[in-house]
Amino acid sequence: MTTYQFVISNRLASRISRHLAFWLFYYIYTILISLPAINSKILTDPELYRSASLEALYYLPVYVFSVYYSLYFIYPKFLGSKNFLFLAASLLLLLLITYYGSNYITRHYFVADSNADNQDILTITIIKGIGEQIMITGTAISIKALKDYYLRDEEYKKLMVQRIYHQLDIMKMKMEPAILLGVLKNIHSDIQSGGQYAPRMILKLSDLLSYILYESDARHVPLKKEINMLHDYSGLKELIFGNRLEPTFQISGDFDHQTITPLVLLPFLELSFPKESEDNLEYFCPEINIQIHESEFQFRVHTNMNFPGVKEQLDSPILENARQNLLINYPDRHTMKIEETEIGFSIYLKLNLNNHPVLHNHNNHQVL
Repeated sequence: MTTYQFVISNRLASRISRHLAFWLFYYIYTILISLPAINSKILTDPELYRSASLEALYYLPVYVFSVYYSLYFIYPKFLGSKNFLFLAASLLLLLLITYYGSNYITRHYFVADSNADNQDILTITIIKGIGEQIMITGTAISIKALKDYYLRDEEYKKLMVQRIYHQLDIMKMKMEPAILLGVLKNIHSDIQSGGQYAPRMILKLSDLLSYILYESDARHVPLKKEINMLHDYSGLKELIFGNRLEPTFQISGDFDHQTITPLVLLPFLELSFPKESEDNLEYFCPEINIQIHESEFQFRVHTNMNFPGVKEQLDSPILENARQNLLINYPDRHTMKIEETEIGFSIYLKLNLNNHPVLHNHNNHQVL
């Protein structure tokens, strides 16, 4: 049984173990407070442990009733209703029961063989039936409250993670059709015009769809796969625009063991390419620079000209969805800048991959 199972699990064995441990601490506590001035002779006296054990056993029924009456009746009822009148009445009833129960045990068992007077019995009853009862019951309720708080916090975290993943799925649903629709339009145009690139474009699109539909469901993918996907998408655009488009990739760093959120880079690459095959498009050479140093990942796209519709493209929903994707996946762990010039623009992205799982094998796809 692990520590987590012992403290948190609701399995019968774990619950019984927790309760036995609690009452074992109660017994140890009773022994400790029964110790007089400590010396080696007293600590080896068996009579001390016998009398302390009897004291613990005498008052155990009172404390058991108080603890479980509080844990399984007062505590859940009050949490459900927030009725302070019920709480006050229940606590008063509990104090009366434990007081008279402790008084009976003190009078007939604990001091039955001594010459204790009523004042002594009253003092012992108040200490045992009220003082120690409040302390023991309060400890049990505190443990229960802390456990419930921990479980609620864990449940809240799980719900937040599920909410984030749901938002991510919505982002992908918004982003992928916007990117793929433009590609399909270009393939359709090439087929209608009798072009020769449609078959190769369909093959490239097939590889891209395979990655988007089947591999991007994971929360993290090998960084090499994400970069290979960028190569595929870039190659698809090259087929669409022919010799008027020639993107260049500059890649440096060790990508063997790093992972990244899938499709986090694709929108920024899409924004750097023209959407349609414009007849008046001049030679266009976007530069894609990718670097990684330990867990710091940098991605930069620079264009050498302002292609038709670039202003609208930079204001498109693709960019807004990409920003939201970064906020969800890399909160406080990303930097994004867009710099516009007279002849073009640059998109700069820096990610901190510290919290991502690390790959320990070398079977990932090689970067093209």
